[in-house]
Amino acid sequence: MLDRGYALTHPDHPLLGANGAAVLWAVAELIHAHGPVPERDRGLIHGDLHRENMLLTPNGSIAVIDFDDCGLGAYTLDIASVLSSIHRLCRNDSEAYADFAHRFLTAYEKIRPLPESMDRFEDFLLLRDAFIVNFVTSSTNTEVATWGPRRVAGLIAQMQAHLAGDTYPGTLTP
Repeated sequence: MLDRGYALTHPDHPLLGANGAAVLWAVAELIHAHGPVPERDRGLIHGDLHRENMLLTPNGSIAVIDFDDCGLGAYTLDIASVLSSIHRLCRNDSEAYADFAHRFLTAYEKIRPLPESMDRFEDFLLLRDAFIVNFVTSSTNTEVATWGPRRVAGLIAQMQAHLAGDTYPGTLTP
């Protein structure tokens, strides 16, 4: 996706703006420079695990839906997807986000150890957002067309700010 994704193979796509493809290429180079994810940090993942794909059941447990992006990948990508979607809700309340992230990661560790690639968590936030840009720019869905342009513009701006030295939104703090 970071080398041949739709957004990168269609650099003149109107949603990318004047420099969107260049920002995506720079993000791809940054992620690639950090090297591959260790084999032990990869396996079967949901691939689109965000808050809209999790439902509260009548008995109080969480059910996950929408498995069409399920496949082999980095466990940290699913973690980044969950936390990124919660960060969008809590972006003006850093304490609420930090509390959720801590509780989520603590619960995760009760099932399996956190992946070593968590030390590259920003890479996975960037990757998740690159997936969204790719999805929106390749979509012909009329509903996506209503929210997509604003979302792509915001994500490209976030990526550009990160490349200039800003902390990426949703990054975990010690």
